[in-house]
Amino acid sequence: MRFSQYRFYGEFHDWAPTQYSQHQKDKLRDDLHAVGADQVTWAGEYKSFSDFDIMLNIKIPDNIPGSVFKASDSCKVDGTTTKLAAVIEVGMNAKRAKRLISTLEAYPQKIPLTLFVYGDFVEQNFDLVKRWSESHEIGIRAGSRWPGGYWEIQNKDMLRMDVVSAQVRLAEIGVTSAYIFPRGLNEEVIQVIKQRQQRIIDSTITFPPRKVGILTKESYFKYRDVERIPKALRIVDDATSNKGGILSLDSDFPDSYMISVFLFDYLFQVSPHKIVSLTDCLS
Repeated sequence: MRFSQYRFYGEFHDWAPTQYSQHQKDKLRDDLHAVGADQVTWAGEYKSFSDFDIMLNIKIPDNIPGSVFKASDSCKVDGTTTKLAAVIEVGMNAKRAKRLISTLEAYPQKIPLTLFVYGDFVEQNFDLVKRWSESHEIGIRAGSRWPGGYWEIQNKDMLRMDVVSAQVRLAEIGVTSAYIFPRGLNEEVIQVIKQRQQRIIDSTITFPPRKVGILTKESYFKYRDVERIPKALRIVDDATSNKGGILSLDSDFPDSYMISVFLFDYLFQVSPHKIVSLTDCLS
């Protein structure tokens, strides 16, 4: 996807001392405007570029379910049927992501997955993500992976650049991402996402749980694989048993792969939930 033609920029600082008077500076602007060369404000040290959204305008259809004002972390009620949507938070470990997703693709019943990826992951695994996009909904997490808690406290222009870089990477493989599962949420993050018209997604339950203290060495990690699986399933069931919702698996966490088949055996064969796509969940 091509977003703009080449542009040429000349730098002009009105505040800098030069031989030109203010009248001459104003005339220079007027002369440039007369030939169609209007000035824009660029401040690289702040990541602030006034023509950013013009150059990188990615249109998202208005009829996409979900909200641009707040995070959707549950499914809409459909009569008495509870719905559950499965999403994968794809990390930067491509080997683990491929193993988890290929396992779920091979499951006997079709699992409608939504995969949330970093822009950097797309750049490094272009053909893989393109293949995934042929079978799954693709959303974004951010442009790159930041240390925990630092992404969401960046200034608004930095956040915008990071979000849009992921959109652009997906656009290069022909994917327009309508959904974002951000690293963290606050009012500034929501403003940036709202400006890009993306629908904000959170999970009812993520595995591993984000809340510190649920998985500890004593309660979980000291046990063998075969003993950890039912413990993991109990965590998911406790969060979704009565209401369904949005279940997220973090592909960088090895146990997401370990529990995956057992988890979906439970969801399809035992749980009361209807397994749906994220779009159906929010509709």
